[in-house]
Amino acid sequence: MPPEQKLFVWGRVKTNPAPFKYFITFFIPVIVVFSVYAKTLKFDFVWDDIIVLQNSLAGLRDYSIFLGNGLWSYYRPLIGLSYMFDYTVWGNNPMGFHLFNLVLYVLTTLAATILIYRMFSLNEIAALLGGLLFAVLSTHVESVAWVSGRTDIISAFFLFLTILAFIEYLEQSRKIALWLTAIFAIFSMWGKETGVAYIFILPIVGLLKKHKVNLKEFLILFLPLFVYSVMKMGFFWPHIFGKETATSPISSATSTSTSLNFFKALIKVLNALGFYIWRVFWPFNLSLFYKKLSITPIYLILSIVYLAAMLSSAVKKRWKLFFILFWFFVTLLPSLVLCIVNLSATPIADRYLFIPSFSLSIAVASLWNTLSERKIRRAFLFIYAAFLMLHFYASLKRIPDWKDNYAIWESSYYYNPDNPLVAYWYAKSLYENGELGRAEKIAKELLKKSRKRNIVASVCKLLAAIELSKGNMELANRYIDKSIKTLRSASGLFLKTRIFLKKYLSTGDSKWLDSVIIYDEEASSMFPYNMKYRYDLGLAYLEKGEIEKARRELEFIIENDPSGPYTPEALEVLKDIEAGLWEKGTLRN
Repeated sequence: MPPEQKLFVWGRVKTNPAPFKYFITFFIPVIVVFSVYAKTLKFDFVWDDIIVLQNSLAGLRDYSIFLGNGLWSYYRPLIGLSYMFDYTVWGNNPMGFHLFNLVLYVLTTLAATILIYRMFSLNEIAALLGGLLFAVLSTHVESVAWVSGRTDIISAFFLFLTILAFIEYLEQSRKIALWLTAIFAIFSMWGKETGVAYIFILPIVGLLKKHKVNLKEFLILFLPLFVYSVMKMGFFWPHIFGKETATSPISSATSTSTSLNFFKALIKVLNALGFYIWRVFWPFNLSLFYKKLSITPIYLILSIVYLAAMLSSAVKKRWKLFFILFWFFVTLLPSLVLCIVNLSATPIADRYLFIPSFSLSIAVASLWNTLSERKIRRAFLFIYAAFLMLHFYASLKRIPDWKDNYAIWESSYYYNPDNPLVAYWYAKSLYENGELGRAEKIAKELLKKSRKRNIVASVCKLLAAIELSKGNMELANRYIDKSIKTLRSASGLFLKTRIFLKKYLSTGDSKWLDSVIIYDEEASSMFPYNMKYRYDLGLAYLEKGEIEKARRELEFIIENDPSGPYTPEALEVLKDIEAGLWEKGTLRN
C-alpha cells in the first residue's frame, strides 16, 4: 500500500496520507452514528422491552436458550444472550441496554462501510458515501432506538461479516475464512431469520469475484442452514405437541387459519414490495404501526418495474446491478410473507428495511465509482447531499418518539388510531402517566368495538386498574372477572389479588388471603421469573404464617435476580424474619 493516495474531494484531486484517508472513510460514519443516536442512552424501555424484563430476563441464566428456552415464539438465541449480558452488567438500567444497541449499530455501520469497499473494489470516497447513508437512514431508527429492535442489527452485523469472510476466502484462498463464513452465517440466523438470505447472496458474490462455488464449498456453506434448521425444529417441537410458551397476549399476533388464493397473495406481496421501495426514498410519517395497506397502483407499478429490472440484469449477466437489486428483494422476502400470513403484530414495519436498505448504500457507492467527469460528480454529490440530509432530518425527527412508552404510543396513535393494539397501549400509557380520564375514554370505546379475546381481556384489565385507582372496587372486580373469563392471564390473576388483598385488609377474613395465595401461585407458575408475583406470594405466605414457603420465594428472588428491584425488599424481609419481627397477621396489623 503506497504511503500516499490520491483522493477526490468535492471535484478536486488531493493527495492525502493513507492513515488519514482510512480515518475519513471508515470512522466518519461511526462518528455520525454517535452524534445522531447518543440521545437514545437516556431513553426508557418501551413495549416488548418491559414485558421481557418483567417475565423473562431473570430466567435467561444459562445456555439452554440454544435448546429452546427462547424469548416469545422465535428461535433467536443470540438475542437471549445479548439480554443475558446486559442484564448481568446493568440490571434493570435501560441505559446499558441502549448502549449495547448503539455500540452494535456503530460496529454494523463500520462493517457495512468496509463491505462496500471490499465488495466491488471501490475507492474510499465511494465507500464513505455508502457508509454515511447507511448511518443516517431513517428506517433504521426503530431498530436502534428500541431495545427489542436489536434483532435486525445483530443479524445484519453477522451477515456483513459472513460476506466479508467469504470475500477473504475468494481473494486469498484461506480455508479458515470459509469456515468463518459458515460460523458468521449461523450467528446471523441466530439473530433473526433474515440471515437465511446468506445462502442466496454468497453465490452471487462468487460471480462478482469470478468464482463459481463448487460442491465442497456449497456443502460447507449449506452446513449453517442445516444446523440452524435442526436446532429451530428442536425449539418448535414441544409447541407442535402442545407445550406452549408463555407470551404476552397483547403483543403477540393471534394466528388464524385463513385461505388466500395465489393471485390475491401475489398482489399483496407486490403491493407491500412497492410500499417498502417508496418508504426508502420518502422517509416521512414513520410509525411503529401502519394502517392496513390498501392495494395502490403506484406501489404495484414500482414493484413490477423493480422486478423487471432485476430479471433483466440477471439475463444480461450484469451481476453488479443484479446483486444490488437482488439484495433488497431476498432480504426483504421474509417480511413480505408477513403481509399474507398472520404471524406478527406488525405485518408492515420500518425495521424490516434495516438489512434490505443496505442495497441503497451499495447503489450510491457503485454509481459514484462509475462517474468520471468532474461536473457530473459534483451534480451527483449535490443530489446525494440533499438525499442524505433528508434522511438525517427524518431520523432526528423520529428518534424522540422512542424515548418512553408514552411518546411512542402517542405517535403511533396519531398515525393509526383505529388499530386496537395501538389504542390499547396508548390508553395504558395514559393511565401510567396519570391521565385516567383520557385512558378510560379510549379503553371504553375500544371495548365496544373490539371482539378479539386478547384485546378484550387486556382492556378489561386496564379498566379494572383505572377503577382501582379511583377507589371503585366493585366495578374493578367486575372488569377483572370479565378479563379472566375471557382470557386467563398472569397479569389478570395478579390484579385480582389486589382486590382480594383489599378485602382481607378491611375484613380480616382469611379466605381472602387464601385467594391471594392461590392466584399468586398460578400467576407465578405462568411466569416463574416475574419477581413481582414471587415477592407478593412470599408476603402472602408470611401473612398466613407459612414462614418456610415465604423464605423459599424470597430466596428465589435473591438468587435469580440479584440486581432486580425486588431483591433489596426481599433481603430486608428475610432479615426481619431472622430477627423474629415477622409473625402471622403482620400486614393487616
